[in-house]
Amino acid sequence: MSKGDGEKITIKFDRKLTNSIDSFDAPTQPLISGVTTSTASGSSSTIDVPTEAKAGDLLLLFFTKDDNDPISIVDGWVRLYSGTYGYKHTIVDKTIYNGVDTQITLTHDSEATSSIMVCIPAGDEVVISGQEANTSTPSPPTLSSGFVTGMETLWIAFAGCDYRNITGFPSNFTDNNIASNYYAGIGIATLNSINPSESPSNFTISGTDGVSAGTLAISVKSKEDLFNASLKAGLIITGEEYEHINGPLIDKNYEIGSASYHPSYPDNDHLLIEVAPFNRFRNVEGNLTVTYDASLGSLMGRGGLLENFEASFLPLDLIPKLNPHQSENIVAGITDINLTVTEVIYTDSFLEENIVSSIADINIVVTKVGASPL
Repeated sequence: MSKGDGEKITIKFDRKLTNSIDSFDAPTQPLISGVTTSTASGSSSTIDVPTEAKAGDLLLLFFTKDDNDPISIVDGWVRLYSGTYGYKHTIVDKTIYNGVDTQITLTHDSEATSSIMVCIPAGDEVVISGQEANTSTPSPPTLSSGFVTGMETLWIAFAGCDYRNITGFPSNFTDNNIASNYYAGIGIATLNSINPSESPSNFTISGTDGVSAGTLAISVKSKEDLFNASLKAGLIITGEEYEHINGPLIDKNYEIGSASYHPSYPDNDHLLIEVAPFNRFRNVEGNLTVTYDASLGSLMGRGGLLENFEASFLPLDLIPKLNPHQSENIVAGITDINLTVTEVIYTDSFLEENIVSSIADINIVVTKVGASPL
């Protein structure tokens, strides 16, 4: 692990790590990084966004309700599917996560509802096909994705029912079997496959009724995007910094903006991590800690999956430094008045500093004093 540099960190893995990881690779298929389920009864349904979601991730909402009245659509979301049969209405919506919202709310007539929301890092195109039937064993239709990416596709089968529960899942879709049941049931099952088409086997529900069943195919933007998304999901950078000059120390979680192979190391044994805008290391005090959670990330190496690790280091180049006590002349912007300031203490990683002086009841505030930021 080497030092930070303004807003970048270089991470080097070596054979001291278990599994002898000495290079990295990303998975070759999109993965579900987070899931929330909810049930409700009333004229609105509030659904939590998975806490694992990062800005730019694909979010998919699977939602079903008792009765076939309209269901609102949240601003910024796109409705991919809407199916009614008898007294049931099932929808599938998608959006690219804005990194801000923690919940969404749908409005509808006062009835029972169930929902599942999933987060897919680097998810891109979505192809969907659905159908309605009156049955206890709904079968999602066969679907051809049309993707030509050379990477695996994430397939999701879903079923929604009225006044029944999801009790069984397609036997050939076994990666994630998730149900949300409450006088209206919704269930999904997933599969990662390189195949250009898939045919999920049937769901089972607790009785014969009107049912929606469908199949989705989800591609990734690129292997580089998947690599970056996997790192952002699994890596956490934390430290302490001063809230302001002479202020208290506060805990800081530095959001990762991008991650890539370090261009200076052709053996791919170094990662270059850059934090998101406005998250640069302004006045870090003491160690920065980099933690990797293998249950969230999915990095691969020559020895297999990258395991959990935590490493701390002292970024010597970011320790606050004093001005060498030399006079500095600062023009205050008022005609014929020059203010001389001596022994200015500042850190050269700050983006902005304020110096306040008083001359004959005139307050002068001078901003952007000090060395250029890193």
